[in-house]
Order: sequence, then C-alpha cells, then structure tokens
Amino acid sequence: MISSPAGPSRRGRSYPRAQKWDLRDLRDLRDELLGYPGGMAEVSSPAGVVLPLRYRRGGQELSLFSISAVVGTATDVTVAELAIEAFYPADAATAAALHTPG
Repeated sequence: MISSPAGPSRRGRSYPRAQKWDLRDLRDLRDELLGYPGGMAEVSSPAGVVLPLRYRRGGQELSLFSISAVVGTATDVTVAELAIEAFYPADAATAAALHTPG
C-alpha cells in the first residue's frame, strides 16, 4: 500500500502478481511519488546518489565509491555472513591514478 501524510493512495489495493502495468500506470505512480516530501524529478548529479570516499595520496586526492554485498541465506556455513565490499573510482582522475604504477 502506498500512503503519504495526506492519506492513503488511490493505489491502496493489492495487485495480483500477474497483472501487467501499462506505461500510463507507471507514469501516474511516478507523478504521485514525486508529490511526496523529498520527491524530485531527477537527480542532478551522481553526487546525489553516491557518497564518495576521499583519500589523499601524496598531493593527489582519490575519490572512490563502494558497493557491498552480503550472503544472507547461505546453505553452507563457510559463506554464512560473508560480506564483500568493492571500491571503484568515482572520477576519471582517480581511475587514471589507480591505473598508473607506483
């Protein structure tokens, strides 16, 4: 159920899993969600989505972002609660610095 401080949504009914949404339904849902507090039509920059981790190496600033994954329903005890975190360059200057030896 979708609701807001203004009250329940007109979409407050359950949809069967097999029901297909048409483009008009998705546009209506998007418009409704944008009307909620904090809704915005589009993100103005990746900085609004990604929080970069910044390091200094020598006189150069490196900007990275990370992605984490956790194995939640492992069938083998050796991978239970296994967490993997990967770091990627957040800008071209960092990518170049990471690919340069030394």
